Amino acid sequence: MQGGLLDMKIFPSVGSHMELTNLLSGETYRARVVAIRRKEGQVLGVAVELLIPSETFWGVNFQLKRPVPSCYSLSMPSAPVASINAS
Repeated sequence: MQGGLLDMKIFPSVGSHMELTNLLSGETYRARVVAIRRKEGQVLGVAVELLIPSETFWGVNFQLKRPVPSCYSLSMPSAPVASINAS
């Protein structure tokens, strides 16, 4: 399954479903909450898996096609790329 760790202000229960929308591409997918990640009592994020795998939803591909040292200059977008509608 493909998924991600989301930074959320609310923490839905494990097993609940939500709709994720990539704000850059407009793609919308359903996802299931698989865990609430914590470390030393603090919530790190909400782990989700897409119900239907997508190679394009997140806008990144972790199958690197270049040597690792050349990846050090890569940067992350400064704006959110997905919105969440919990159901």
